Amino acid sequence: MFKLLFLVVFFHLDASESLKKSDAEFLNKNKWQTTVEKVKGKVWPKITIKALIESTPLKSAAIFSAFDYQKNYIPDMVVSKVISQPKPTEVHVYYELDMPWPVSKGIYTNGHNISAPSKDEYKISWYSISSDIADDLKGSAHFIPYNNKTLLIYETHVDPKSFFAGIFKKLMVRDVEKSLKKIVSTIEKKQHEPDFMKKYTQKLQNALSGISSY
Repeated sequence: MFKLLFLVVFFHLDASESLKKSDAEFLNKNKWQTTVEKVKGKVWPKITIKALIESTPLKSAAIFSAFDYQKNYIPDMVVSKVISQPKPTEVHVYYELDMPWPVSKGIYTNGHNISAPSKDEYKISWYSISSDIADDLKGSAHFIPYNNKTLLIYETHVDPKSFFAGIFKKLMVRDVEKSLKKIVSTIEKKQHEPDFMKKYTQKLQNALSGISSY
């Protein structure tokens, strides 16, 4: 439902340095960690999710930033369409989501920024341009090398429009986790398709080289 609407990441260190020992042990065993934290003055909490992906950071980020393909795997997403690229590393995407009663559809446009904070690391951040379901949102996904895998860390927080705040509060954490698990499984599957990977890896690398290609 509230798929990809929100995510903020603050890690710029090597994954082995950015993880506490206890977190590393938990992730190595479970491949997934969710933390929910109340935010003062806000209706919805902040959610931090760390996940291990059986892929490289480049492939993971390339598939994550395949904006026009998101509608094919993110639950309830029916439209994901690139509508403009103001600069090579900034992409505006229009989305439509099927939503449960009493709301039929969610419509919003996000701006996305693409960067490479460090060697072999990639970050996709986004912010709201317009939305009929949220007053504000922003976020990012950070892909970091970790033990021949990728550590994905994202943190989500959104200010929903007042009508949605109470109705969907209990569903929000579940829906974010559901969407992320689908993202991870799609990355692990699509990375083995050469033509698909060539297309979206090139788009990501072009953006970071100053070439608009989305």
